[in-house]
Amino acid sequence: MVLKQSKQLRLNYLFMGKFTMNRQTMRQRNSLKQFSNDLLIAENDLLINGISKNKKERTDNLLGLIGMFFIQGATLPTLYYVLFANGVIPPLTLVGGVFVGLLFYQARALRNIKREWVYVLGNCFGLVSNGIMTFLLLF
Repeated sequence: MVLKQSKQLRLNYLFMGKFTMNRQTMRQRNSLKQFSNDLLIAENDLLINGISKNKKERTDNLLGLIGMFFIQGATLPTLYYVLFANGVIPPLTLVGGVFVGLLFYQARALRNIKREWVYVLGNCFGLVSNGIMTFLLLF
């Protein structure tokens, strides 16, 4: 009977040892699977955020270009009338104020030129047109 019990104990020990070992392996496997899933999810989130950021940047640039077209386009008729149709030049305070404001905007845009190239372009156009009007007012 003692022999039978010791054999049963050994079988139980082997079975429990294997079972515990498998349970640990399964726990480790599940942990590793969860970890790799978390990495994949994080990587996908980074890709999705990057795509969203690029779309947002393109939309921002497009909106900036449209705004630049309307704002700088509003000064073109005045510049045309002054240069070619002997029109009335706006007061120096207006032209000079806009010119100084554009200088400050340009300085800010040049500091962030990678993201704000649209504003650099628009400010250059505005500085040239307002510079021509300032020159005509002063000389």
